[in-house]
Amino acid sequence: MKIKEENPGEVDNVAFVKNYTQDLLKKASPTLQELQVSVFVDGLYALNQDNAAFREHLRDFIVQIKECAGDDLSDLYLQEKQEQLKQAAAAKLKYQMTVPGILNPHEVAEENMND
Repeated sequence: MKIKEENPGEVDNVAFVKNYTQDLLKKASPTLQELQVSVFVDGLYALNQDNAAFREHLRDFIVQIKECAGDDLSDLYLQEKQEQLKQAAAAKLKYQMTVPGILNPHEVAEENMND
């Protein structure tokens, strides 16, 4: 069932949902400008196939909201920070495995002990 049939003034379902989302955001965050909300909602639809770009777009909008409210922004990049730490630890372990004697024998994987 199309939403358009219930609301004949709307062009199509996507336009209805965009307008409805914009109205909700304007009511929830009255400090945001109309253009900010419009760009954010349009971006949600434009970037829905690219997870990284979508996440970045969403994060930018949250930063805008939190900056207006004066909230702490440090937790927004926690997932990327954790991933960077995992990659750094893996790179360090890989390097340490190339130098004999750096790692404790208990830290070396069983498959490397058979070599």
